[in-house]
Amino acid sequence: MSGGGPSNNPHPSAADEKAALRANIEIPIPSYEEATTSQAASQYGETNDSPAGPSGVGESSNLLSGYRPPTVESVRNSMESSFLSDYESARSSEGSLQREMIQMDIEEAEEGTRRNPFQKRFGWSISLPRNPFKGWRWPWWRPRWAWGHPRMPDLSFCTTEAAIVPIARLMIVVLALVMVYALFATGILSYPNRLANEYIIPQRLRNYATESLDYANVDHWMKYLSSFNHVAGTKGDLVLAKYVEGKLSSFGFETERVEFPVYMNFPKPGGRRVWMDNSKWEAKLEERKIDKNQENTLVFHGLSKSGTAKGPLVYANYGTREDFARLEQMGINVKGAIVLMRHGGKRTNDGQKVLAAQEKGAVGCLIFTDPKSDGFGWPIDAVRRASVGLRNWAAGDPLSPGYESSPNAKMIPKDRSPALVKIPSLPLSWGDAKPLLEALKGIGHTVDESWKTVISEVFTGDPTKSPLINLQNEQVEQHSHPIWNVGGRIEGRDPHESRLIIGTHRDAWCFGANDPNSGTAVMLEVARVLGSMKQFGWRPLRTIEFYNWDATEYNLMGSTEFVESMKSHTMDALAYINIASAVTGTTFSAAGSPSMTSALAGIMSLIKDPSSQNSTLQDLWGTFEEHPLPGLGGGGDYSPFQHHLGIPSLDLTFTGPYPSGSCYDTYNWIKRQDEFLQYHMSMAKLLILLILDLADTAVAPLSMAHYDLALQRWTTELEQWMPEKARGQVDLQPLKKAVKKASDHVKAFMNVGNEDWIMRDANGFYRKMDDWSIGLRRARTARMRNWERHLCWDWDTQNMEKQGRKRRWGREWFRHLVMGPQEWGGDEPSYFPWIRDAIEKEDWNSAQDHVGKVSHLIEKAARKLLDENKASPTGS
Repeated sequence: MSGGGPSNNPHPSAADEKAALRANIEIPIPSYEEATTSQAASQYGETNDSPAGPSGVGESSNLLSGYRPPTVESVRNSMESSFLSDYESARSSEGSLQREMIQMDIEEAEEGTRRNPFQKRFGWSISLPRNPFKGWRWPWWRPRWAWGHPRMPDLSFCTTEAAIVPIARLMIVVLALVMVYALFATGILSYPNRLANEYIIPQRLRNYATESLDYANVDHWMKYLSSFNHVAGTKGDLVLAKYVEGKLSSFGFETERVEFPVYMNFPKPGGRRVWMDNSKWEAKLEERKIDKNQENTLVFHGLSKSGTAKGPLVYANYGTREDFARLEQMGINVKGAIVLMRHGGKRTNDGQKVLAAQEKGAVGCLIFTDPKSDGFGWPIDAVRRASVGLRNWAAGDPLSPGYESSPNAKMIPKDRSPALVKIPSLPLSWGDAKPLLEALKGIGHTVDESWKTVISEVFTGDPTKSPLINLQNEQVEQHSHPIWNVGGRIEGRDPHESRLIIGTHRDAWCFGANDPNSGTAVMLEVARVLGSMKQFGWRPLRTIEFYNWDATEYNLMGSTEFVESMKSHTMDALAYINIASAVTGTTFSAAGSPSMTSALAGIMSLIKDPSSQNSTLQDLWGTFEEHPLPGLGGGGDYSPFQHHLGIPSLDLTFTGPYPSGSCYDTYNWIKRQDEFLQYHMSMAKLLILLILDLADTAVAPLSMAHYDLALQRWTTELEQWMPEKARGQVDLQPLKKAVKKASDHVKAFMNVGNEDWIMRDANGFYRKMDDWSIGLRRARTARMRNWERHLCWDWDTQNMEKQGRKRRWGREWFRHLVMGPQEWGGDEPSYFPWIRDAIEKEDWNSAQDHVGKVSHLIEKAARKLLDENKASPTGS
């Protein structure tokens, strides 16, 4: 590249690409075939002996057999080199960073080495290059000393040079040993104490981390990740899996790509139709092509039922169970009908809308995008693709609920899967839904304002008078289709500490700029900065793991299969942070375990709000006492960590309306909303500081005090929520007593200020560095970490079957009894969900049984917090 013009070189250098990026100049883009050749595969971190074929999937794989995979006409080749060299700056130079590391008192220990904590710790260290003698100017210490000898001066007592050679060599060896001993004796080259710098995060380290984040990188990755569609399990998805793996590897992470065989469905071209016979009307279904060089994905529902249906049209608002009850009150029976519903409302889970219609006897469903519900003017042909998988019953692979999906796993029949609906469905645009609503004019009952769309007059329809609708949904179904999780790890310097996991998913219904590419781009930039810090001497106290999940859009498959296959590995995690849709708007939103409140609050106060540089995110949020951290429901990759394993989790996003699930969710749409990616950079700063705080602080900043307040608040809310007829049937006193006992124990646990092992000096370092004190600090973190493990119930499903109780495939997967989704709660969080479900069913015995279980778990967690071992009086 010269003179600022575009280069004719088909393979631009990293510097050329960076310059072009900043100048908004197009880079030559290889074709999809070029991106997936063996040469490209090596660029993605693959080796030539990979079992995958030229496509990267393997010739024997029947990838989308019978299904035309989305073509990719333009794929940017962003694999040329590591961003450590692509984005070179003065601050990232080795010499500059070495000076930073010395000033920050950061020391790196040799892998696997432990040092006596009583050993003298120096406030500085020296880092030598790979060749210890490179740059040294002592003439007798040139590299050839190991196999030769220096030229000897003329000495009167030496008759020949050969006579002095052994003596000279011995002198060199002795001198070398003396020098090495002197260096080690002074501590300059001694192995630094692995635990010496684990206690505070120097401000200089925080400054380096945030100042090293580069807008150009995030912009670059965002544009590439959104340059072609990548539905889970397709070749575009695999290309991005290799891309993310290659990037993490180039940042210095230990990486892996793990494949899982799962059940998936894909639409057949020409196999989907919606039409009326009488008026000769047919839905267009597909969106217009956004870019002539990019292919749209076909419009369909993930995990939908394959088949056809015909019946009268009935409008059912948002398709909740309450909406169907309202129709019954009007005298409208939907049995045998095609039900038209709009996306959104209090229940955003489309699978539950289809299930509610199925329960009432409907034969098919159409779910449309309503501009009124979605909060901004969607293009008239925009379609919200989504999954209709029932993740509140069984997350992950629908054919292996509760256990790992593997080639040798025993799969349940598809018709017995609790995650799959039994009637066909399709999503529609507003342009396709409007004629259907107009066809119902004057038929059935008029609806009130809460049921209206942007049409002023809406009718329910009537099964005896409504026009007949034909629904065709033929698709390819594969029971063992590959998906790919990608992981990267920075090993912590203390093997006794737990790990921190950060995750975002990769698959999208189309181009997925907001969801999930905003999260993946932010994750990659944070990983790049942490990798550069590691390269120049920093290592976290705890292991940090980044994961890029696959098939989240279908049924949280990637993260769930990971947890089910790596349960023993994952159980020791300190926390999980989810950033799937990092930026979809301008309003900061966070949800998670109450124990994550302190860590989040401490970082939010350091991040300026992009729209108001005079206010921090904490200023806009307010206090967490007045506005507590909301809990987690069932809609994200945090679900297997929080609800199945009891790992404290956090979900972060800047939220707002956007064309979710549509091919309009593009890079250009993001740039119109966040032109300079200010919100993306704020999220990156928040994430990297949160990682440093959680991974590099001896006593992890988990908050038992906030969990204590949350338990009290949730118990009060449960009592207020209970219907009158349940009050004489369900006794909440055991729960109240357990919460009171937990509150007392938490207060006792927090009262440790006068114990010497937790005392710090004026510089913030712990005074006690002996093994006993270090062990006590580890134990304190472990007890806080394990608090939520003790709130999980191990369902004995085999014993349930022996007792004659019907086994609920998959629902017992939700082991956390204090927080989680309800059966019919959509993706919204619920507190004491099992108690609430039983009360809603008016199953008083089951409700009381769950009160006992929850009370027992809370008392157990309280005892473990203070290391008490006496039995619980409540029992199970």
